[in-house]
Amino acid sequence: GPFFPTQMGMAEKALALLVPHLMDWHICITDELRHFVLGRNWAVAARSSSVYNAVDCSHFGDLPARAEARERLCLPVDARVMGMVCRLAWYKGCDDGVRILSRLDEKWHLLLTGDGPIVLDLIKLASELGVANRIRFAGMLPDVKVAYAAMDSFLFLSRCEPFGLVLAEAMAAGVPVFGLAGEGGYNDPKFPLITPDNAVLIARRNPSRYDEPE
Repeated sequence: GPFFPTQMGMAEKALALLVPHLMDWHICITDELRHFVLGRNWAVAARSSSVYNAVDCSHFGDLPARAEARERLCLPVDARVMGMVCRLAWYKGCDDGVRILSRLDEKWHLLLTGDGPIVLDLIKLASELGVANRIRFAGMLPDVKVAYAAMDSFLFLSRCEPFGLVLAEAMAAGVPVFGLAGEGGYNDPKFPLITPDNAVLIARRNPSRYDEPE
C-alpha cells in the first residue's frame, strides 16, 4: 500500500527498518514502489523484486446491462454517472470527487464504491455543497463488476496509487478514465497503466504522497 513517512510514528518507522532483517524476500507490486522502499532502507536490493499486479480481463468482459446495474445500485437510469472504486480515505481524493460533482450540471451523479474512515466527512461535504442527492454510497460489493457496468466514466483522483488495480479493472471493463494525476506506480516508467492514449489526467498542483490536503 501507500507509505506516508511523515505521518508514521516511531514504532512504525522502527518496524519498517526491521523488515529487511525479518524477511527472506521483499516483493513489491511495481518497480516504482520497490525503488521507494529501497531508498528508505526498508528492503535489501539483493533480496527484493517486483511482481506486478494483474486483473483477469475475461472477468470484466461479461458485465451486467447498464440499466440493470443502475437499478441494483439505486442510480437513475438516465443519469450521467462517474464512479470511484476505492478505500474512502483522504489520499484517494474522494473529497475532490464531491467538489467536481458540484461543478457539473444536474445530470451528473457520483458513485462511490468502497468504505473507509472519511465516509461521514464526505456526507457532510456533499450536504454543504448541495449535491447529497446526487451521490450514491454503494459500500463494499461482493463483485465490483456491477459498479463498473453502471458508470459512464471512471474518476481517478488518488494522490498516491502504488499500482492502480482499479485503473486496470476500469479499462478491462471498457470504462473511460479521467481525473487528476497523482504519484505512484500507475505511471511506472517500465509498465505504465496510464498513458496519453488511454486516459485524460490533469496535473495536480500538489500531489505529494506525504502530506494530507490543506
